[in-house]
Amino acid sequence: MCGIFGFVGHIARETALTCTNMLAHRGPDGCGIWEGDGVTLGHRRLSILDLSEAGAQPMSFADGRYHITYNGEIYNFIEILTRATVSFLIRIRKSCWQHFSNGEKNAC
Repeated sequence: MCGIFGFVGHIARETALTCTNMLAHRGPDGCGIWEGDGVTLGHRRLSILDLSEAGAQPMSFADGRYHITYNGEIYNFIEILTRATVSFLIRIRKSCWQHFSNGEKNAC
């Protein structure tokens, strides 16, 4: 499994990289460091399911506000994706129905 490193407070980037690289035996497929306001996250990646760069860590939320690094794979990602897709489609359908019932036939 992957190797993770975290530090709260000030730490030199070189020191964080050294600490993260000490975990290379746990994750030979990639390395990442993120530094925030008094927090440093490090990650050594062992790629199992997602071999793309999209699985690189630490990762951030779309707007860059939140960051995470974790050890493990999300094995039920297909189930999660399916539920999210169904939920999204239901919301779109409801929205279209509301526009249609209000006489906006070309809104969808």
